[in-house]
Parts: sequence; C-alpha cells; structure tokens
Amino acid sequence: MADILVVEDDERVRRFIRKALEREGHNVVEAGNGKDALVCLGAQSFDVVISDVFMPEMDGLEAVQRIREMAPTVKLVSMSGGFQGIGLLPVAEALGADLVLPKPFTVVELLDAVSGLLASR
Repeated sequence: MADILVVEDDERVRRFIRKALEREGHNVVEAGNGKDALVCLGAQSFDVVISDVFMPEMDGLEAVQRIREMAPTVKLVSMSGGFQGIGLLPVAEALGADLVLPKPFTVVELLDAVSGLLASR
C-alpha cells in the first residue's frame, strides 16, 4: 500500500485514477492543479505523485520542477494526451519525471506503472 497524490484538473480522469488505485489498496489524495498539489505535499508525504501536464493555475511541467524541489525522492509520473501533450512528455522526463504515461491509458497500464515505480524504491 502506498500514499499517492493524483494531480489532474479533469474530475472524471482524476476519479478514474483514484478508484483504480484504491481498489489496489493505495491511499489516494486528489488535487485539481499544481498549486493545490504543492499544498498537499507540504502537509503530507507521498510515495508517488501522478500529474497531468496541462492544468490551470500551475501546469504540470512547473509542478514537476517544484515537486522535485519539495520531495526529491517521491516517484513522479507525468501524463498527458493529444499531439501537443504527448510531445511535452519528454520535457517532463527531462525536468524530473520518473515515468511518463500517454493518455488514454488503461487501468492495467496505470497499475503497472505505479507498481514498477514502487518496486524501484
């Protein structure tokens, strides 16, 4: 079981991810943007952060940088979809994401990504 922060502005996607992770026994906290994610990180430690790239308030690329500063050992997944979003995933990796996940993804792909990162701790 891990503590996981899901950062996604689309409530339906956030709920999909939360439910999939909770079914596997993980504790999940949700944030709707990068600024809220930083507040969550200041209040609690997490094993994994899963963050979208395109969000209001603070985008996922800036969030990756700030999360790395606040929690250098947290496992970080950046996710995005569409042509432009998928094109930014290598940038997210360069900024510190441990893994990138192109949208759309399946529950199995999500769970495999998380379990792989948790195994590498």
